[in-house]
Amino acid sequence: AIKDLEAKYLLYALAVLSVGDVTGVVAANPSSILKVTNLINSKASALLDALRTGSLHGLPAETRVAGENIVRRADRRRVDRLANALKVRDGLSPKEIWPRLSAIATWTGGSCSLALDHLKIQLPSDVSVVEFGYGASEFIGAANFDARSNACLPLLTHHYYEFVPRAAWEAGEARFLGLHELNEGEYYYIFITTRSGLYRYDINDIVRAGARIGECPSLRFVQKGRGVTSITGEKLSEHQVMSAFSSAAAELGIVPVYYLALADEEGALYRLYIECDSVFDIKQLTNLIEAALRQANSEYDDKRASGRLAAPMLFRLRAGAAESFKRECVGRGVHEAQYKPVLLDYARNWRGRIEPMIVPEAKAE
Repeated sequence: AIKDLEAKYLLYALAVLSVGDVTGVVAANPSSILKVTNLINSKASALLDALRTGSLHGLPAETRVAGENIVRRADRRRVDRLANALKVRDGLSPKEIWPRLSAIATWTGGSCSLALDHLKIQLPSDVSVVEFGYGASEFIGAANFDARSNACLPLLTHHYYEFVPRAAWEAGEARFLGLHELNEGEYYYIFITTRSGLYRYDINDIVRAGARIGECPSLRFVQKGRGVTSITGEKLSEHQVMSAFSSAAAELGIVPVYYLALADEEGALYRLYIECDSVFDIKQLTNLIEAALRQANSEYDDKRASGRLAAPMLFRLRAGAAESFKRECVGRGVHEAQYKPVLLDYARNWRGRIEPMIVPEAKAE
């Protein structure tokens, strides 16, 4: 019911610090939990002072009652212990913030994995990540059947499922398959018929068929179907961009806050952007991403070898860029919990938006 997003997250942060008995957190999007941990890390002293003094004057009136309830129920000994810890060092450890946290349940597929990788650094190392399941506002497509393996099964008694192999659908062929016809490890566009009246609903999602449980294949969300760009026939996918950035970042030992690849049709190249707290060599990271893309996509490799695509250019984004893009999207009416960051798009769609966020000296020619 609280409309002010910043105030709402301040309340979440106050609630986390006020007690030490949180054992589980459920949030559709891992970026929601990440925002709470970032707030705690950046404003721990002020939040703890608010809990100790009960002074909540910085919060809007609509949040006062909730804030007062949090203060009233706060564990005073925990709050004092955390405040004393801040006197001797700069921040609080994940174990101090979440002493009993056992698991988080959230989306882990598609672009959500980016926020999740960053979140894991700020949680105790023994916290389990449970896949929330494949779903959207229109329907819940698969529910977690086994939290240890994160196998998610379709809801057979709720919907009728149909699929078209990814390559076939993108080639204009509508060869619909049933669940029993899926092959493990292959990618499909999904079409749902529901009790509520959706018929062969094309949500433009690509899912991957996983291991079967009995005769039923598990399903995992991979990416939106629109997550493909092509300047000269290379058909680069969002999944390939994610894999390239992830493998390159892992090799350098960094964890990006956000990254984005934009297809520049006029320049016949890909412009790459990254927001990251760590220090790294931009030229080295560019080369690693480029090598991963060429290995994953033979058409991209061919176009680069022939010169039809120029070498990619990497730019570093200012701190807070990802959050700024999210606020812009939410401001256009996207529900905050359903926000998924765009990782691949055309440069023409970002003209005037991306330039102010670039750190000028970070350009890699």
